[in-house]
Amino acid sequence: YEKGFNLFHCLEGLVGEDAFLEFTKAYIRKFKYRTITSEEFRTFFIDHFKGKAEESKASTFDWDEWLYRPGMPPASYDPNFDRSLAEDAEQLASGWLDFDAGKISAAPGAGEDIVSWSTAQRTWFLDVLLSATEDRSTPLSPKTIGALNETYGFSEQKNAEVLFRFLMLAVPTASPGSDVLDITTRFITTQGRMKYVRPLYRALRDSSPESQALAISTFLSNADFYHPIASKMLANDLSVGGSKANRGDKTKKLLLAGAVVAVGVGIGMTWC
Repeated sequence: YEKGFNLFHCLEGLVGEDAFLEFTKAYIRKFKYRTITSEEFRTFFIDHFKGKAEESKASTFDWDEWLYRPGMPPASYDPNFDRSLAEDAEQLASGWLDFDAGKISAAPGAGEDIVSWSTAQRTWFLDVLLSATEDRSTPLSPKTIGALNETYGFSEQKNAEVLFRFLMLAVPTASPGSDVLDITTRFITTQGRMKYVRPLYRALRDSSPESQALAISTFLSNADFYHPIASKMLANDLSVGGSKANRGDKTKKLLLAGAVVAVGVGIGMTWC
């Protein structure tokens, strides 16, 4: 997806915004309701600009580099994106990391800091914090998590992308019976997208013995809520860790739960 987006962005910069818009309209008129191959797209792009001012640029574009060589776009490609919004989020995240490290005594933000931010900015702010904790292999302290939540009210977010990231930051140091764990279990049992539930179940599993027990009991109570593939993968995730002797019965229960759900769904589908 990212490479495809960058290809389109590069082509737009190559021929100009207006010319690319006209190409896009022509492309939709010709290929609506169908799919095409990379070679068909390449041919149509070159043919579209024949006899136009952009012909030489379109015909000399290095298609092979973009379409057939592995990896991200060529090093020579500079998208020249405006990063000002991302930099605002990164700067604020840097302040919170300094607060977490004890370099500054007062929390660096105020609630109004992100009031006007888009969801993308908020998620990037949290992503920067997550990436930093992964790089240093140390979670944010409970003090920092509490200050973040008090300042921005992340635990009350209705947006799943924002709430998910905050919980990923908060779960590793959450104490038993805390609001964070209550919100986490509610979140992972009210929607079943694997992009959310698997990381959070694993975070619970790896945080503490109490959180691991909570993850297992929550899953066993809600196994039939999840898609059978998700249920099977969660069962496998939660059976990892600890000695074989300690996890034998749990493994059997978890795998059995996933199998039962899969069979149940399969039977239901045969009657549809």
